[in-house]
Amino acid sequence: MRFEVEWLEAPGVRDCVLAATWARLRIDAHGLDVTELVHLASETRRSAVYGPVFPVVEWFIENWWNLLHEPSPTSPLMPGRDAPRWKQEWVQRHNLLAAREGTALPDAAFVRDGDDIIIRWDPDPKEQGRSRVRFVGSGQVRVDAEEFCRQATSFVERTLQRLSAVLDENEDSQRAAEAWAAIRSADQEERDLCRSLALLGLDPYDPDEATDDIVNLITELAASLPATLRNDLLEGARPGTLQPAADWIMRSRANLANGSAKHEHATLNSAWAPSAHQTGYQLARRARAHLLGLDQKEAISDLDGLFVDRLGWDADPLRQGDKLKWLDGLVGLSKDSHKPVVVDPGSRTGWAKRFLLARSAFFTVTGTVYQGRVLTRAVTRPQRAARAFAAELLAPASAIADRVGGLVSQDEVAELSEEFGVNPLLVQHQLENHGLGAVSA
Repeated sequence: MRFEVEWLEAPGVRDCVLAATWARLRIDAHGLDVTELVHLASETRRSAVYGPVFPVVEWFIENWWNLLHEPSPTSPLMPGRDAPRWKQEWVQRHNLLAAREGTALPDAAFVRDGDDIIIRWDPDPKEQGRSRVRFVGSGQVRVDAEEFCRQATSFVERTLQRLSAVLDENEDSQRAAEAWAAIRSADQEERDLCRSLALLGLDPYDPDEATDDIVNLITELAASLPATLRNDLLEGARPGTLQPAADWIMRSRANLANGSAKHEHATLNSAWAPSAHQTGYQLARRARAHLLGLDQKEAISDLDGLFVDRLGWDADPLRQGDKLKWLDGLVGLSKDSHKPVVVDPGSRTGWAKRFLLARSAFFTVTGTVYQGRVLTRAVTRPQRAARAFAAELLAPASAIADRVGGLVSQDEVAELSEEFGVNPLLVQHQLENHGLGAVSA
C-alpha cells in the first residue's frame, strides 16, 4: 500500500498548518484507490482527495499503537457509519472518518488481523447533503503489518518534515512532532507495553486509561505468562475483566506442563488461507482424512474417545476448573501425561462440551498448544479459525449438503443437530456460511 502525497499551494487558507500541508492525497491498496471519489459539481471521477493532510497525520499519531495492534471486536467488518453505538469508540481509533475535521475523507478502516492489517473501505451514501464530493470506491484487502507500518511511518514523517521546513515555531505542529518522537524513541519494553494496552483497546499515553493498576498487571503478566498465552488473554479480555481472567489462567495452568514438555500428540502442517474461516474449514477436512480416519460425511459419536485414540489426548481430556464467564477455556498439555487436556470454566455438557473440545483440537492439531492457548470470544484470526474448524469437524458442510439444501425447515435443522451432536445454530451457520441454504421462518 502507499500514501501518495503531492504538496499544493493553498491560497485563502488561513490556518498556517493546514495551508502548509495542503496536498493531493491518494491512498492505494493493492492497486485499488481507497480515495476514489466523484466530484459532484463536475461529475468527474478522481483517485485522490484534495485538502490538508495534517489532520490525518495527527490522527495516525494519536492512534498509532491501536492501529498497529488492536483487532476488531466484530466480524465481518462493517462501514464505520453503520457501527452500533457501543462500537463508536473503536471506530474513532480505526476509521478515517474520525480524522476529517471538516475535510473529505473516505469511510476506511485499518484493522489488525494476525500478521496483517485489513484495509476496508465503503462508499458514501448517495445523499451527501452539502458535500462537494462522494467517495464511491469499496473493497477489502490484506496488507502485511510491517509494510503498513513502513508506509504509514513514511507518510507521517514526510508531513512533519514539510511542516518543519515551511513553518517557524507552531504549537500544533510541535505537539505532533513531540508525540511522534516519543513513539519512535520507545525502547522494546515500552513498545511491548503499548502493544498490550492497545490490545485492550486503551490509549497507552492516556493516564486515565493506562492506569497504574493496568500497567502493573500487564507487567506481571509479561513476567509470568508465555507470549502467545498472554496475547490470547489480552485479546479476549477487557480492562475490567483482565484481573479475574488472569487469576483464573494462573490457577488453571498450575496443572499444565510448561513449554519444554515432551509431546506425542498428532499434528498437521497448517496451510494459510485467505480467511480465518477457510483456514479452519480446510484444516478440519484434513484432520478428518489424515488423523481421525473419517470420511467427510461421517458423524462423530464418541468425540472424547476419538481424540484420545487418534490425536493422542489425555485419557481424561476435559478438566473442570473454577467458574469464569469471561473466557471459554484453556487448552494445554497435562503436567502428568504431557498429553492435551482442556480446562473448562463453565461445566459444559452435551453440545457445548463437544464444541469446546473441537475448538481446542484446532490448537493441538496446529501444534501451537505447548505453552497453552486460551479459548475466547474474540474475533481474532486464530479464534475465528478455531471456531470454523470445530464447526466443520463436527458437522461437515458436505454431509449437510447431502441431506438438505435450499430452504431448510426447523425440523430438518433439529434432525441434523441431533445426528451430528451440535447446537442447531451451528447447523444454521454451516448452511449459510457455505451457501447451502437458509432456514425457513
